[in-house]
Formats: sequence, structure tokens, C-alpha cells
Amino acid sequence: GVGVVVVVANTARLIQELYRHELEVMRLLGATQRFISRPFIYSGLFYGILGGITAWLILDFFIVWLHTPLEHVFYVYGADSLLSELDLSTLVILISVGALFGFMGSLSSVFVFSLKQERETLL
Repeated sequence: GVGVVVVVANTARLIQELYRHELEVMRLLGATQRFISRPFIYSGLFYGILGGITAWLILDFFIVWLHTPLEHVFYVYGADSLLSELDLSTLVILISVGALFGFMGSLSSVFVFSLKQERETLL
């Protein structure tokens, strides 16, 4: 989770630095900080949702791929098989947690960027 927050925060920060001049012009024209930061927060949320969907696809792929070999190992050791595909509630939780981490990462990046902009404005 911490890795997702850091990656999304770094991505949002890099995008903010890429559009730095446009953001300064927007600020000079009277755009509020909420208006400026909204696309970055939405993109972080989107990255988190895509990350959750990707994690679900990877997990399901490996569960299906390793199902037969692990069933054999469970049989050899006399254990019950606990391996099953992810259900809909797990999918929703996985995507929600990914969206939350993406939101937190982009929000932290926007907060640091806005503090940096305020400090540069005061100087």
C-alpha cells in the first residue's frame, strides 16, 4: 500500500512539474487551488482503480495457472485445498483499496505542490 501511494504521488508530482507553467498561468488568471488540483486528484484515483483491476487480473491468472500443481501438493501432504478464484466482494474491496491508495497519493502530491507554490509566491 505504501508503495502504491509513493508511486502515485511521484507520478502526480512529475505531471505537475510538466505543466508547471500552465498551472502558474491558471493561478495568475484567478483559478483556485481546488480547480487546479482536481484533475491531478482524479488521475490518482483513476491510477488506483486501474492498479486494483490489474492486481485482480494478475491474482486470478496465477490462481488458475497454479491450481492443478497446488492441488497435487495439497493432496501429497494431506491438506485441504483452500485455493479458489476471487469473488465479487473481494474484487470490490481490492479496487476500492486501490482507489483509496491512489487518492491518498495524489492528494499528498497536490498538497506538497500547493505548499511549494505558496512559498514561491511569498518569496
